[in-house]
Amino acid sequence: MNLSNSVNLESLAAGKWILLTLGGLSVWIWVLAVVTIINLFFAKKNSADGIFAEHHAYCRNLYASPFRKRIKQHFSSIHRETLLKRTAGHVGTILILSSIAPLLGLLGTIEGMIDNFRVIAQVGIADSGQLSTGISKALVTTQGGLLVAIPGLLIGGVLHRKLGKLRNVLALASTNAAGK
Repeated sequence: MNLSNSVNLESLAAGKWILLTLGGLSVWIWVLAVVTIINLFFAKKNSADGIFAEHHAYCRNLYASPFRKRIKQHFSSIHRETLLKRTAGHVGTILILSSIAPLLGLLGTIEGMIDNFRVIAQVGIADSGQLSTGISKALVTTQGGLLVAIPGLLIGGVLHRKLGKLRNVLALASTNAAGK
């Protein structure tokens, strides 16, 4: 049982810099996710004086101006995207960081396999147990990358969908303001 624990600790130590980077990436992803969730919550909760009312008032004033209809629509969409960026602008970053995590894990695996083959070339391999221990060390970083990426992509996808719904509601507010 001690041998099993020492192999696990050795596996973690072998890819410590990649695993530490993945840990930092995970914290970054979840901080951005929590900030975005809070912003979306307050955007919905304060709809009477929040971004919906702000965008509706902006569009109402815009459509009362003497600009051409196409210019009004353009300014309305710019304002809508600015509000969305302010409210949920981290969704793209969450998705990108989540996509990078498995690549970092793969980098750690490649690095571990290169080290494993270097040792085999220098010393030779007496038993397959030594080879499997080296491979196990290499695969720990891939597992870490997937453990960061899968939940990050899930929360990023959910937030992206909520952002799309918010975009549609703001577009409806633009249409309602244009009709009045």
